[in-house]
Amino acid sequence: MDNVLYLVFENAQCFQPETLYSTVTVSKFFKDITYSTGWKKVYFQKENYDTSTCSKCHLNKYKITSFGICTKCINTYQFITATDAKKEWKLNDDDLEELNVYEKWHNTYRKTIRLFLRKDVKLYAIIKYGGPASYLNFIRKSHGISKSKQKRIDSLTVVAKDIDKHSTKFQLCCSDYLANGSGGIKSVKQKLSRWDDFEKIMLKFTDEDIELLKTYNELSFLQTGFVNGFVVNIEEEIQHKITIIKNKIQRKNNLITKLNACGLQFRHDSKICRQYLDGARDDLDTIIEIMQEMNFFFSQTKYQSILNRHIQQMKDDIRIEYGWLPQDEYQDIFEYGLQTTILQAKKEAIKSWSISKLPSYMLKYR
Repeated sequence: MDNVLYLVFENAQCFQPETLYSTVTVSKFFKDITYSTGWKKVYFQKENYDTSTCSKCHLNKYKITSFGICTKCINTYQFITATDAKKEWKLNDDDLEELNVYEKWHNTYRKTIRLFLRKDVKLYAIIKYGGPASYLNFIRKSHGISKSKQKRIDSLTVVAKDIDKHSTKFQLCCSDYLANGSGGIKSVKQKLSRWDDFEKIMLKFTDEDIELLKTYNELSFLQTGFVNGFVVNIEEEIQHKITIIKNKIQRKNNLITKLNACGLQFRHDSKICRQYLDGARDDLDTIIEIMQEMNFFFSQTKYQSILNRHIQQMKDDIRIEYGWLPQDEYQDIFEYGLQTTILQAKKEAIKSWSISKLPSYMLKYR
């Protein structure tokens, strides 16, 4: 096979994988490929290997495959499955019949799979399609890359040549243009410029402030808004977000201190706790009292089961009185009667408790 490769690519010029911007999925297979500008049609020559002894270890202790290699040494060679050969190199079953094959039992799939030498598959595909350039054109067409998209790709290789294609910067600034030409190349340049401006502005803030923004998932939101032109006064907006976050942290510390003083723990799933942290409520003493009440109901009484029974009874009463209702009308009636039902359940839950044993904050339910 090495002789065949030498004859095919004699007097070759260097093939540049980085030009395969539109065929990234196949470019990695061409790192060692060179080709001549004067390519002429050649035919694949199937190699007939000596199967009497292993060409690598020169022994016949193990079974010799069709590649002239024993089953022990064959694992040192690069193989490709039939499925991958069809997918990556656009070959069919008839093409694969022309290649030497190694059949191996696959324990996971519970069936025999066909393995081919990767260099055989590579060479056969290039010869089949008339050379590297013709093969790449075929790949581009099969991937549905139009002339307009190729033009966008070529533009990005100039404007964003030093940007990692998998980075957040590329995805945010270039992906829309690459996909559908949104905004044109001018929009890409503007976004890249705003990205650089954003990074310069972030240098004005401390590492602590930046970490706060990351922790509360605000940094990427602000960056996206500024790069896309939705946020204008970005420095003021960043400072405003930092102030809100610090205020939220202070409120949380105050709430935790008050709760711990009453023997209670902060609950992330508590609606009134979230309202206080977000600034929707300022009545901290009332919140602490409500938390004390709910802790008593759930830990000292059978409030949960009583409430479930009352709610089910309310649902049944609504169906009996009104019959079938649209969901929105049913929900309105349900919400209207829910608070009364909750109050009834609370009173029933502490009904068996004597007044002398109830905490002061529970006496209002007797």
